[in-house]
Amino acid sequence: MKDVLLGIVVGIANIVPGVSGGTFLFISGKYEKLIEAVNLLLGFKVDRKMFFFLVKLGVGIALGILAFSKLLDFVYQNYKEYCLAVFSGFITGGAISISKKISFTLSSILTSSFAFVVSLLLLLSTPRDLPPVNTILILGGIFAAFSMVLPGISGSFILLMMGIYDDAIHAASKMDIGILVPLGVGVVIGLILVFKILGILMKRVWNTTMSFLLGLTLAGIIRIFPTHVNFSILFFLGLSFFIALKFPKFFGE
Repeated sequence: MKDVLLGIVVGIANIVPGVSGGTFLFISGKYEKLIEAVNLLLGFKVDRKMFFFLVKLGVGIALGILAFSKLLDFVYQNYKEYCLAVFSGFITGGAISISKKISFTLSSILTSSFAFVVSLLLLLSTPRDLPPVNTILILGGIFAAFSMVLPGISGSFILLMMGIYDDAIHAASKMDIGILVPLGVGVVIGLILVFKILGILMKRVWNTTMSFLLGLTLAGIIRIFPTHVNFSILFFLGLSFFIALKFPKFFGE
């Protein structure tokens, strides 16, 4: 049941502009399990427990998106600062909780700082206006898939930065196969690559990998942090912060 609930949280996070579902997977403490489960699946290895973990997580994500999309859209449009405060608190608290697992050495601090700066530069960069040709769409799908899994940056933001977000949305509404197919191919390639790479890195350089992911997560907070702050907004931020400190313990085994 907790895996379904986590999926719902990730699904809800994906609805909010600028929020990455991968961030919530990371701060939940189930990120490593997800990577292991997907790599087993990609290697055509059957593990009943891991398979059902993916199924429950997928069901939860679908429920989160389908059941809460209209509600979240209403809340975001009418109470944007409160909504951003809640997600900022969740991500900050969760990141602090996860950071306790990392051994902070000079190397890990430099790795986190590097990831933070790179992610921040990407978040603050000027959007491009690239043509929706097959090569660009495939690359866009690959980069979007990486950002879906990695914390800090959303897939839609990557498409927006490449100037093909509107093309993708329009193609989805009109079922334009000419755009959806190369974009989908890119997403599939990207998902396979990112899970394979993370699987290798987690086994060989766990501490460095976790430090890098933490840096990406912290940079993501800056993008969604409320621009206007008052007592009530601080209250919601603080409340979600303290709740998120228990995320790894609650969602853990």
